[in-house]
Amino acid sequence: MFLKAFTFIETLVVLLIISIIASVAVYKSFFSLEKAHLLQIKSDIALIRNAIIKKHNQSLLLGNVNRYPTKLDDALSNIANEKLFDDVLDYPIFSTSHTQKELSKWIKESKTIYSIYLTSSNSVSFNYDQNKGTFECDFQNKLCKELYQ
Repeated sequence: MFLKAFTFIETLVVLLIISIIASVAVYKSFFSLEKAHLLQIKSDIALIRNAIIKKHNQSLLLGNVNRYPTKLDDALSNIANEKLFDDVLDYPIFSTSHTQKELSKWIKESKTIYSIYLTSSNSVSFNYDQNKGTFECDFQNKLCKELYQ
């Protein structure tokens, strides 16, 4: 009775094919996770802006002319797990801090400035202008432009 086995070259070819498939899968999953964070950030920005407009419209209906919310929340600056945007949103967004740097989570910098990390080393800052009702980043910033593509 003869036992048939794979040759060394056949085994190497199979391992090579498996390693190529695995490297492509890891590459794709890394970029899909990065895109998911980017989509989450874009969604948050749209949600916050719409909530500011909603509060403004409610104010107009109550007879207050051109009154945007004076603040977006009462959270402390650069503290994790603070409730952000709870003065305008029905459900707040929880914060992170500069030491934790959680991706796609907001950090309150000051009363009107908020930052969000797109990568572990790059963040974008947004400024809330209560006179105009705008929540914008600096369009000169490359990462800011990336959020609007």
